[in-house]
Amino acid sequence: MSGTKQDGAALVIGGEPRIDFLPLEIKERKKNRRSRRSLIFLVIAVVGACIVGYVFTAGLAVQAQAQLDTERARTQFLLKEQSKYSEARTVAGDIDNSKAAALVGSSTEIMWKSYLRELKNVMPSNTTIVAFGIDSQNTLELAPVVTAPLEQPRVATLAFTARTNSLARADQLTVNVKKLPGFADATTTTIAAEDDSSYMVNVIVHINDSVFERRFFENPVAEDGAEAAVTDTTTED
Repeated sequence: MSGTKQDGAALVIGGEPRIDFLPLEIKERKKNRRSRRSLIFLVIAVVGACIVGYVFTAGLAVQAQAQLDTERARTQFLLKEQSKYSEARTVAGDIDNSKAAALVGSSTEIMWKSYLRELKNVMPSNTTIVAFGIDSQNTLELAPVVTAPLEQPRVATLAFTARTNSLARADQLTVNVKKLPGFADATTTTIAAEDDSSYMVNVIVHINDSVFERRFFENPVAEDGAEAAVTDTTTED
């Protein structure tokens, strides 16, 4: 049989009777002991986690140090092996320097013997070269600055004097020099009549950089896409 008290609390009939005579101080002590045990367990867990983390990081550090020692030993071995070929590296460096010097030294090279042969070929009939002079850019100089309005950029100047037997051939000579390789512009400075009915023609020819031989430079890529080999053939000068 059960009922309900008027204040709303459940009334149990027939239940086991219980009564707690422990003082409140004892209950508080029990509660404090439980709290202390919980704190001790928590501290132990934290310390255990710290120990595990320390052991794990220490293991990683030992592993990393071992790898570092291995790489250092390998580096020392490679340096020792590399020292055996120091002479070969020196020779290779000298070869590279020689190639670079050849490129720089030949960058403004013009084959004047062949060029003068071309000049001779464009001479009209009954016309001969009496004297000539060459002013060419070297590797340490910049290209001459164009000052006259009709002059074209140039890297070399060829001045020559030719003897011919008629004014018509003197005019033809001025036209023919345009066929020279690397022709930039030309000027006929004087035409003087001689006692033997011949004429002395003074001509100045400016030459552009298309006449640079560039023997040691790579040739341009061929039309079929294949690269040409580096040319080291000696051309007569």
